[in-house]
Amino acid sequence: MKKISTSPFFFKTLFPTFWFSFLAIFFVIGVSFGAYEQSIMFLIMPIIMIVFGFFLFKNFAWDLADEVLDNGNELLVTRNNQNTRIELKDIVNINHQKSSPERVVLTIRNKDIWGGEIAFIPPFRFNVLSKNKYVEDLIERVDKARNTRQNVVLLAGD
Repeated sequence: MKKISTSPFFFKTLFPTFWFSFLAIFFVIGVSFGAYEQSIMFLIMPIIMIVFGFFLFKNFAWDLADEVLDNGNELLVTRNNQNTRIELKDIVNINHQKSSPERVVLTIRNKDIWGGEIAFIPPFRFNVLSKNKYVEDLIERVDKARNTRQNVVLLAGD
């Protein structure tokens, strides 16, 4: 088994904790020193940033898998202490986003498993503009797994 993901601890836990703590402290200091009397923006901006941060983390960080292990013809995915096995032939699409951090989103056939999408951070690499060898390898193996299944069905139908 080969680990093809990086721990999302910083993005799922550490950074959101820092973000919301800083904004809460900023809000409390603003209220306790009466800064809102000078400008109402001292009350409104932290609230807007808390709401913005919540939706940002909900859509881009809190959905990340904790660990993805490649076991040849299947992936073993752990997210929020739940484990699941996903066969490569059940992966419909692989979306590789070269953002910070890099993100790989697998769309799977079974919509019951985490809404049909599994996102994870691939292993860190310095040259993010080049092709990711883990993602390229996974794309090729998923394509082979799907083509093998179609060939078996065609042969059985003859």
